[in-house]
Amino acid sequence: MGPVSNVRRPRAKACGAPRVYLRAMPHALPAEATPGPNARSLEVTGAVVFGLYVLAQLAQSVILARAPLESDTAATFAFALSSWDRFRAASLLACFICLPAGYAAVHQRLGRQGGWALAGLMWILVFLAVEMAVRSWEFGVVASWQRDWLATTDAAERTRLAGQVNAFAQGVVALYLPLLAAHALASGAFALALRGRDRWSQLARVGFALNAFRAFLRLGAMHLGLEGLAPVASALYLPLTVFHGLAVAAWLAVPSRPPRSGP
Repeated sequence: MGPVSNVRRPRAKACGAPRVYLRAMPHALPAEATPGPNARSLEVTGAVVFGLYVLAQLAQSVILARAPLESDTAATFAFALSSWDRFRAASLLACFICLPAGYAAVHQRLGRQGGWALAGLMWILVFLAVEMAVRSWEFGVVASWQRDWLATTDAAERTRLAGQVNAFAQGVVALYLPLLAAHALASGAFALALRGRDRWSQLARVGFALNAFRAFLRLGAMHLGLEGLAPVASALYLPLTVFHGLAVAAWLAVPSRPPRSGP
């Protein structure tokens, strides 16, 4: 063995971690990611889209209040082809086409909140994609069947066309089983992902939670044999839809708080 050095080696400090390490540790994650200019423009666009969706739902409520009884086929088809109902259908279709941007803004705002935000985005995009397809088919193809029914006087042809319209309606009802489930799960996931303690985040969380409740009500009334829920689901549909849309629009319209710095 060589000689032992008599140079004193520096001893490790017992007072804790080095200063550089302490500075690298954030005090706390921000409640929400702080958006840059481009991200902020998406959030403002999302707020506008949700606001327009609320207006479209209100217009639908007013227009459908004038709809005739479904037992009168001629009046029902004529009403569906009227300018007012075409405006209703076109407005909602346009909103569903634009809503992916709104939910992309929701996901962006929740980007640091973990997997629930991503799960909510996946579920809601499935819902929106199928809604766009169904409403597009109804706006174009089903309307042509109704137009042909009104134009012909042949009883056999009318029976055939009316059967096609009814088959489409029954198919939509069946399709709403997974659609309503996806919608409810998406809203619930977004509610779980929202952890901000400011009043706008809390408002949006309540909006998403109530929207999930509304979707589960419709699911139970339409597909789970809970017919007693039908009048409740019908009565709550518009107010809860409006509250959800306005709550999310307000949350997106208000800039998120910057992250705290220091202890």
